[in-house]
Amino acid sequence: MEKLIFAAIVWKEKGDYVSLCPQLDVSSFGDTKEKALEHLKEAVELYLEDEKCDAHQKAEVRQIIISHNRKK
Repeated sequence: MEKLIFAAIVWKEKGDYVSLCPQLDVSSFGDTKEKALEHLKEAVELYLEDEKCDAHQKAEVRQIIISHNRKK
């Protein structure tokens, strides 16, 4: 089994936590950050199980840096 590493972004939206894997455009949600990440992991695993999907070879990992002044 090949070990793949993908980014996960989590944020709170209307009472739930939303999780997103931007490389694969797969998302999920949960009542807590931990549940949202757990559900995202399951969603990514199901996405990659599809025999037609070769997403791990198409995915790119990039880093962006954003400067942002927060309003106090």
